[in-house]
Amino acid sequence: MMVATLLIRQASEQRLADQVAGLRLEAQEVMALQRELSSALDAANFLAEKRASQPVIVPLLEELTRLLPEDMWFQQVQVRGDEIIMMGFAEGSQQLIEIINESSLLSDATFRGRVTVDPETNQERFTIQATIQRRTGDAVVATEGQ
Repeated sequence: MMVATLLIRQASEQRLADQVAGLRLEAQEVMALQRELSSALDAANFLAEKRASQPVIVPLLEELTRLLPEDMWFQQVQVRGDEIIMMGFAEGSQQLIEIINESSLLSDATFRGRVTVDPETNQERFTIQATIQRRTGDAVVATEGQ
């Protein structure tokens, strides 16, 4: 009887040891999956954070194209952080400040330097600086459970 009890006890211990080993293996797999998920979230958020830190250029250029009258054009456009600098030619460039400030994507437009008249085209040469307005939803950050 005692031998049978010992054998049953050993079998139970072995079963429990096997279950513990199985659970340990599952826990290690879960931890590996959590690390993998964390790495994937970091990678996904890198692009979202990069996009959030810089203005979205295509909608900005589309807005400028829509706003700009046909007799005015930009020769050069530079984007630096939240600032845009536009250089170009126009007749009556003064109205550009009002036009640009009406945009939902731009604000605080001002001339940078003097407006001069180009002798070849007889049009005003201008440089305008404006602030790019951030729009919420330009970038979405991923979180666990999404």
